[in-house]
Amino acid sequence: MVGNVLLRAVLLLSAICLARPAAAETLRVNRPDATDFTFMPLDLGAEQGVFARHGIALQNSVSPRGQQLLIADSADIAIIGGTDLALVAKGAPTRAIAVVAGQPYGLALVVRADSPADLASLKGRPVGVATTSSITAWMAREFARQQGWGANGVVLVATGGTDSSVAGLVAKNLDAAVLSTETGFQLQEAGRGRVALIFGDVVGDFLTHLVYARNSVIADRPDALRQFLRGWFETIGFMHDHRDATIAFFATHAGISPSLAAQTYDRQMATFTRDGHFPAKSVDRILRATIELGQLAEMPATPGDLYDERFLPPQ
Repeated sequence: MVGNVLLRAVLLLSAICLARPAAAETLRVNRPDATDFTFMPLDLGAEQGVFARHGIALQNSVSPRGQQLLIADSADIAIIGGTDLALVAKGAPTRAIAVVAGQPYGLALVVRADSPADLASLKGRPVGVATTSSITAWMAREFARQQGWGANGVVLVATGGTDSSVAGLVAKNLDAAVLSTETGFQLQEAGRGRVALIFGDVVGDFLTHLVYARNSVIADRPDALRQFLRGWFETIGFMHDHRDATIAFFATHAGISPSLAAQTYDRQMATFTRDGHFPAKSVDRILRATIELGQLAEMPATPGDLYDERFLPPQ
């Protein structure tokens, strides 16, 4: 009798232990902006419980120095620009593990509100970029090339960031600036600027944003990376399938009007990849951009060593 009671107790305890969900594994994730549409899937996925279903708890941080945080062991994952592959090539103890955004639909050439409609008026004129070695500078140079003016067909003005570029436009010290598409739409809605073009419409085969992980996390916590990427791409799928819910969330999250959120959604959803893989042409294009920007002296001998596709969800 006592043995039967003890056996039932053991079985009950085992059932309770098996039913109890495993503790979520925390990943420290960095991104350069808190409200930009490109990084919003982190918040939407958390709000929808997607990452939790995959056993991941996100500890978010916001800083433009994602690679430095990875190197300093202050972040496990960072979602940052494709040009940071140059730092990996130079020996940073990190690897790219997924493509977030391919074609640069999240970047726009924004002109002053009173600017002529003809883009030819920008030849030789000042264009604001974050720094002269940034991806915004490459976009401005590519715009000039496509206009037939050569890479130096516009004057690059390093403003240090979005706020200074916007101030330069409004003060008429700049004729144009390379800004996020949603910032361009905000300026357009307020009558303070105009989106002249979205770079995703004219630049193909590109890597705008990637997920990077520290090498020690790749070696020691591969399952956590796999589950994080499962959650990320499930969230992207949700965004594609639930336009209205995504727009409503983004409007609240970014503190913008529903109409502006809808504009951003309709133009920027195309930037998100659905599988995270690294197309060879896009890798080549971004690495050549880093050479042009002075971040690399030459093409890496083995570009495939800069990224790792083992953690991507099966197709």
